[in-house]
Amino acid sequence: VNDAQLEGPNRKKTSKTAVAVFLRQNFIAWIEGAPGSGKHMTWQPVSDEVKWHSTQSIVANLVGKARWVAVAAGSEIELGHTQGKPK
Repeated sequence: VNDAQLEGPNRKKTSKTAVAVFLRQNFIAWIEGAPGSGKHMTWQPVSDEVKWHSTQSIVANLVGKARWVAVAAGSEIELGHTQGKPK
């Protein structure tokens, strides 16, 4: 691959000499419900907010055809979140 740089946020590219790239995306999720029907239906939160993040990690591949190889990926719920009825 001639251009091994990756483009990130704001069109900023990784360094030409990068050997590892780590990406973390943060999210806040919740569930909403809509009691009622038709014009009387109103959406409202019915769960706690859950903070979580998704991670991707890749490293330079020095032997194969692919320039980058994934080494770790996953999602993680913020520590301390408990399941149960909404607060």
